[in-house]
Amino acid sequence: MTIRVSEKIAGLLFVICLMLMLISMNVGFMVNSRNLYEYGFEKYDVEEATGIDGGELKKAAGELIDYFNGTKESPQIQVTKDGEQIDLFTPRETTHLRDVKGIFQFFYLVLWITLAYVVIYLITGFILRKRAFLRPMMKGLLCGGALTLALVAFVGIWALIDFDSLFLRFHLSSFSNDFWQLPSSSYLLKMFPEGFFSDVALLLVADTVVECLILIVPAWFYLRKNPSPGLPET
Repeated sequence: MTIRVSEKIAGLLFVICLMLMLISMNVGFMVNSRNLYEYGFEKYDVEEATGIDGGELKKAAGELIDYFNGTKESPQIQVTKDGEQIDLFTPRETTHLRDVKGIFQFFYLVLWITLAYVVIYLITGFILRKRAFLRPMMKGLLCGGALTLALVAFVGIWALIDFDSLFLRFHLSSFSNDFWQLPSSSYLLKMFPEGFFSDVALLLVADTVVECLILIVPAWFYLRKNPSPGLPET
């Protein structure tokens, strides 16, 4: 009885960790995608809005990525504008960027913890149960993918219906201060307008949905073709 309870708890943790791993992994991809930053700069005419050359904006994007990953100590970035070298961000903006880095570092931590659990769960399961582990593993993949799909579908629908309220709710729940409320003149807002974050949210949802389907579909077919012993095949 104790063993079965432990297996159920381990399986439930696998489902939860799988969901958190997928989401945090995709957040990490977004944070580190230079192409995504440059896409936003082009789509929202950031070069014209800021008066900063495109090459300098790309350099700034690279330095932001370095900062979020901990390889750059300060969030402040110097760029050349109209022949002069300037500090890109105000103290309020750099404070907010430190808060943002804290959130991204949290996602990285979640990713490594959940990835470690998923790997250990799978290896241990196959060592202890061998082929008999295939069915509980597939059930876990199916449930984890479905749970993740439900969550990101909820976020995606919310983003499509009213992204402003989603964006506001995210900031109110994620930050303990109001440094995210920046004046319209700030370079940070001009570089990353709200429309950019709407695009990122929908891209994050789309990527996660595809990954969930990659997990769900094979798992569903396997479970359908291999029903539990004693149960009639439907």
